[in-house]
Amino acid sequence: METVVDRLLAQFVDGGWSFVEALPSSGKWETAHIDFKSCESTDGNLRKSDRKNLSKALSGFANSDGGLLVWGIDARPNKDGYDKVKAVCPIQNLKHFVSSLNSIEPQSVSPLVSNVRHIPIASSANVDTGIAITVIPASDLTPHMATGKDLHCYFRRSGSSFIAMAHYEIADLFGRRPHPQLKLIPRWLAQSNSERGGVTLAVSLELHLTIQNLGRGSARFVSLSLSSPSGLQPDTRTGTKVLNSSLRVIHSARHWWVRLAASSEDLVYPEDEMSVGYLRFILSRDRQSYPDVSVRFGLVCDSAPVETGTIRVSAKDIQMAAQRIFNGPDKKIELDTA
Repeated sequence: METVVDRLLAQFVDGGWSFVEALPSSGKWETAHIDFKSCESTDGNLRKSDRKNLSKALSGFANSDGGLLVWGIDARPNKDGYDKVKAVCPIQNLKHFVSSLNSIEPQSVSPLVSNVRHIPIASSANVDTGIAITVIPASDLTPHMATGKDLHCYFRRSGSSFIAMAHYEIADLFGRRPHPQLKLIPRWLAQSNSERGGVTLAVSLELHLTIQNLGRGSARFVSLSLSSPSGLQPDTRTGTKVLNSSLRVIHSARHWWVRLAASSEDLVYPEDEMSVGYLRFILSRDRQSYPDVSVRFGLVCDSAPVETGTIRVSAKDIQMAAQRIFNGPDKKIELDTA
């Protein structure tokens, strides 16, 4: 899932040196997700202030929502108090500077922050002169302490500044864990179900359901509850309400039409998904009109609130799909979810 940090980084990477040169006139200033620093280094080796800035940024951004530390940019407070970009101050010996960042990083924060990157952007005039960007993602292993010389403190990002954290804030981070965020992805599909002599006799209207995890924590004990569909009666001739599902049915949920649950071993990892199965409705050739169809749902897992909603498909879309399949030549049509 794309983050604010991803979008900011893309501006620099895609824009290249032209984007960097335009920063002083663009009105850019520091935010909760980006910090600008000119460098004391002149030979590619990090000086005391550079090491201190790296250490604070690693701690502060990782303990917050992630961010970019952009080296080689001079930003100073304007009349409104915002640290606005004033000038580009290209770093000499850029390759060595990035190498120095990689070397000093492990000594600058504890515990280490995963997936930190140091990216050079060279000037158009000299491949070894330019700026560098330290990409620091939000961490699931907070709190992180800045361990640079004379620091040994926990920081967080507040506005455009790194602020030393109070004891209660540190204690709160020790108890924080990444949480899953589940989303139900419905997909309506109409396709030929029964044919005789090349003529379609019946059409299946199917509601395929997939659970997606948009959060940063794995989802455990996933459960999906569905109301009895309104508008059309589902096809349950096989004795199964949700077809092609590997999830078990929970029979104690009396106020729901069906409840499906994954076992404790069936995790939905971050940015991953789980197939639930599908509901099927039969559309006959001699039927002239159809109603809207809707299904209410409740989706929940351990360490996440219940997600509720209603899945709908319009009568107009059902009618159009049925006619196109009955009259040919279409055999399968995907419908919009209302």
